[in-house]
Amino acid sequence: MSKIRFERVTCPDCGYTGEYKVYDSINIDDESKTNPMFKRKIIDNSLFLYTCSRCLSKYYIEYPFLYNDVKNNFMVWCLPDNATQAEIDNIKKVDMRTYKGILRIVIGKFDFIDKLNVFENKLDDIAIESIKTFVFSKVDKEERREIKSIMFNGLNMENKTLEFVFIKDQEQTKMMSVPFEFYGQIKNMLKEKEIKGFEIIDQASYSAFVEND
Repeated sequence: MSKIRFERVTCPDCGYTGEYKVYDSINIDDESKTNPMFKRKIIDNSLFLYTCSRCLSKYYIEYPFLYNDVKNNFMVWCLPDNATQAEIDNIKKVDMRTYKGILRIVIGKFDFIDKLNVFENKLDDIAIESIKTFVFSKVDKEERREIKSIMFNGLNMENKTLEFVFIKDQEQTKMMSVPFEFYGQIKNMLKEKEIKGFEIIDQASYSAFVEND
């Protein structure tokens, strides 16, 4: 069950104080049963949009939340871009030894969508991060300077490819495809360490979770 609370929010435009619904944790399976568009509201950020009831000004409120996908057996802590190392460390300290699914921490919207695309397609995120390194190496050196991150955008079943999107200044730009068979080759090659709690698996950290021969 999702955990919801209400906070008082003061509009920066008119000064009126209203209530804002905060989701501390989201059970996507329960929420999607009552509202099929609920997941879309998370992805397009509309779930976090606050509208002042007096002046009708709209703005987004970022806050940390736990996303629990019971069907696909994974949990993701989504933290805002200004998350501190102390916040990350506190999540890592949570004892999750009895949980048998995948546990991850992400920073920001694009990393969150990336993990959803990976785990909903039953893929391994360490292998996907390894492939991102390959994808980045194929980009022109001048263009690399503008790329902030690479997001896994899903599977193209018709072409049997993995789709990746380049993120520049918080916007999606061009896409690059990789044959799906390449994923199998990378997955079989990697010897991954056991992960017992919440961890950040991204371009900067994934190699720390791979055994070195």
